[in-house]
Amino acid sequence: MIEGIVQKYQNKISLQVIQHNDLNVYFSYNSKSIVPAASVIKILIMANALDRDKICLNQIIGISDDNVVDYSLSTELLTREYSFYDLLYLMMTVSDNSAANQLIDYLGMDKINQYAKSMGMNDTNLQRKFMDMKSKSMGIDNVTTLDDMMILIEKIRKKELLNSQLMIKMLQNNRDRSKLARFNSEDDFLAHKTGLNEKTFLDIGFDEKITIGIFINGCDHESQASDDIGKIYKWYKEWFNDGVVGK
Repeated sequence: MIEGIVQKYQNKISLQVIQHNDLNVYFSYNSKSIVPAASVIKILIMANALDRDKICLNQIIGISDDNVVDYSLSTELLTREYSFYDLLYLMMTVSDNSAANQLIDYLGMDKINQYAKSMGMNDTNLQRKFMDMKSKSMGIDNVTTLDDMMILIEKIRKKELLNSQLMIKMLQNNRDRSKLARFNSEDDFLAHKTGLNEKTFLDIGFDEKITIGIFINGCDHESQASDDIGKIYKWYKEWFNDGVVGK
């Protein structure tokens, strides 16, 4: 089944699976391909915000007018002022773009990129804010690879970063069930972050037994790509939960 989906997308899909009990990469395909990062780069913003000794989660931060993006929950409510924690939570659980843009200003785009490089994420670059269509039309985009994002998500899972448990909580509370979580029950543990950018469909995360990332770039059909991401994860999950390893 996996081979059939991979053959359908060929170089448009990146897939990697890490088995927790031996920490080995169980399967990897096209994981060095550079793709638009969409909202999975919000994992990097969260990690940079929380991986530090001193943080004030209760600090109040206002969302400035230039960071407002239509249809963001944070700007649909009656206030523009949120705690540092709330901005992070909104960014990670409902992928709030206004909150993400304000956090980019607060943390500094250059500092976020420096943090990425310090993690070994050499092909990841945050170059514009979310929904900045002017920059995008000029060819300026946020980019990453599955290899890079797997480095970061594994550091979070293994609690190698400061405040990793809080990061896991935010990933676990992701409300988007369209991809990896598509065939999961709501009681199943899955800490993950999705991404969507025109023809780019991304999801990466981990459960109790595996870490998995599936990036599809260049697909015209969102429902098909999302369904295939869900099917791949469901297949691997069933293999490992049944105690059987196969491809």
